[in-house]
Amino acid sequence: MKTNSTAIQGFKAVDFMREVRDKISMDIKDMNFEEIQKYMEARRLSLSSTYNPETYSNVMESAVVSEPTTTTYNKVDNDLNP
Repeated sequence: MKTNSTAIQGFKAVDFMREVRDKISMDIKDMNFEEIQKYMEARRLSLSSTYNPETYSNVMESAVVSEPTTTTYNKVDNDLNP
């Protein structure tokens, strides 16, 4: 099987996506629709202007790397299940 040599060891894409989503949610929680539009446009422009394929790997080296986590779920008892 081929491996992707450009993969960042220890990088957790889902954790990274959740952190970014949570940050954006906190930033826009008190904004109205017009303010959210301006925020998103400014964010898009700032991210697209800083993208450089030659330095992309350097930027990703500083990305969030987290340890594996375990999630436990509590079973909920209800009247439908004996």
